Amino acid sequence: MTLVKFNQKAGRPSSPVFSNLFQDLFDNDNFFRPFPERNSLPAVNISENNENYHLELSAAGFSKNEVELTVEDNTLTITGKREERHEESERKFSRKEFSFQNFKRSFSLPENVNQDSIKASFENGILTIELPKKIEEQKQSRKIELV
Repeated sequence: MTLVKFNQKAGRPSSPVFSNLFQDLFDNDNFFRPFPERNSLPAVNISENNENYHLELSAAGFSKNEVELTVEDNTLTITGKREERHEESERKFSRKEFSFQNFKRSFSLPENVNQDSIKASFENGILTIELPKKIEEQKQSRKIELV
């Protein structure tokens, strides 16, 4: 995924709700993924101001230790891995339950991101990432003498 500005579909004709339901269903990228993967990608909010890009990723249920961020070849990759195991023994019955939950999201970074100054924090299931923009050097003008 690339950090780009959102462009809403323009000129969608008004039509019955039923046909919009099918159109929205097939426009959704998750429709064509296998069932276990459909809800495995956390939602991301991306915003921008003059100084930086700001990402908020919903990683509810994950702890700080289960989320990893890496930057390589102008790509920010966020990975989450969680494993839960429960075991109960009662009389002659035994029950074991385990579950795995993983996600991986990658974002192509714009050239103006200062990759050495990226900061991230994790609080209440929300991963917040600040991607500072490089300070552009102002071009100096000089007067050229005519000879």
